[in-house]
Amino acid sequence: MGPNRGAGSGRREDQQARHRRGRLGWPLIEAALATFRQCGASVRTAQALSFLSLKAEHQGDLQRAVQLKSESVAIVHEAGWPWWEASDRGNLAGLERRRGNLAAAMAQARESAALAETIHDRMLAVFAAAELASAAALAGQAELAGKVWGAIEAEEEGPPIGQWPAERAAYEEIVRAAAGAAFERGRDEGRLLSLADAANIDKQVR
Repeated sequence: MGPNRGAGSGRREDQQARHRRGRLGWPLIEAALATFRQCGASVRTAQALSFLSLKAEHQGDLQRAVQLKSESVAIVHEAGWPWWEASDRGNLAGLERRRGNLAAAMAQARESAALAETIHDRMLAVFAAAELASAAALAGQAELAGKVWGAIEAEEEGPPIGQWPAERAAYEEIVRAAAGAAFERGRDEGRLLSLADAANIDKQVR
């Protein structure tokens, strides 16, 4: 799951593989969604919506992907399932970044990071931070991009972070576009901060 798709689930199964398996199953998922809605199965509805957003993404319909993922987020937020919400918000951050909606991408990344911090999920937190750093870099906020990236580098000094090493380079390519004095100044500061402090999520609504 690379930066074009955002943060992912706990196991972070590769979305390309999920799409290949899902290609033949999309009609089944769409039918299941209708059933879940009729039955009031909110969590199952959210899961189906999230999977169908992947279909829209691979078809190039990012607007539809955002709509489906946003609906999933609203449902799991109401249901009180922070792990899925954190994952979906991380994915939303990536989708919004690809659409050029950088303010929305940064907001979703911060929300994802805040939720990941609450449930102590390091991998979700790192991917959310990477989305924030990427969006900040593209938005010309070099110092913020550097600060968040520096905090990620500091976090990497701890235990291994799941699939992050396999996807790090793609995010770094985006973030390094902001390289310069401001980026390095932020990076030096960020290496002394936690991910939460670097992302300034203490002020975010959780």
